[in-house]
Amino acid sequence: LRPVLVAALASRKILSVDIIQRVVLILGALALALSGHLTVDWALVVTTSAGFAGMLLLLYFLRVELRHPFGWQMNWFRETAGYGIKIAASGILFAITSSLTVLILADRLEHDFSVVGYYTRAVTISSFAVLIPRALSPLFYAKWSDAANKNKRDQIERAARFNVAYGFLAAIGLIVLGRWVVVLLYGAEFIEAYSALVIFAPAMLVMCLFSIFNSVLASEGEAATTAGCLALTLILVCALTYGLVPVYGMRGAAIAVLLGNTLSTVMLGVVCCRLYGLRLSQMLFLSPHDIRYVFAALKR
Repeated sequence: LRPVLVAALASRKILSVDIIQRVVLILGALALALSGHLTVDWALVVTTSAGFAGMLLLLYFLRVELRHPFGWQMNWFRETAGYGIKIAASGILFAITSSLTVLILADRLEHDFSVVGYYTRAVTISSFAVLIPRALSPLFYAKWSDAANKNKRDQIERAARFNVAYGFLAAIGLIVLGRWVVVLLYGAEFIEAYSALVIFAPAMLVMCLFSIFNSVLASEGEAATTAGCLALTLILVCALTYGLVPVYGMRGAAIAVLLGNTLSTVMLGVVCCRLYGLRLSQMLFLSPHDIRYVFAALKR
């Protein structure tokens, strides 16, 4: 349901949905910590509650659209479900890639779970940074499905510029402040996670650009293209992880992820450039006009 708000450029509603989930998660975690009941089971309950709160708010915002009397149309249901599966395949392939990387890392290091712990914490920290562009990017998206080709190209390039700028700043921040973040979140005993975190920093920058291409292709009925690219990426990452971990340890796994993310981004970028005539030079640097666009979007 969230992409419906994205397509409508309902920026305040999008931010509300994203924020309420974080608020419920943080307040729930604080309440459990203060009461001494912060266990894995209760943490899962709070996480589920946060997602449920976001879903309820989405349903409220879309209550008018959901009341529309579509009736039961089997063809519509079949087509919608089929495309939904293609979109979900991207998320599933991401999860499989992440999980297999950890499993291969543990296997190749003969189940040295201390290293696995360092690695997974580096993954978690880098994942935190990606949450921000996911929440804010809809402010810069246009109604791609309704836009003419040139306007569509300009809007995609603008969104790419913002994500690249944020990804660059976040990557520099992780490299400079990564040690402090690791110690703050997990304690000094996990400082070794920083060696993988510095490799995930540029990978995060690449993924900020990937998210733009992924959103464009999904909105244009090309979700299968993304799924195919990610399937190739999965094979590459697993092969590289298997070969690099014995030599470089968890840094080898991080390098494999970096190379895999770069490959998937390049493949989707080539597809988008061919379909929409995107210009690489126009996707890298912000302009004063972009800043004015942000303020105008925030006022909606």
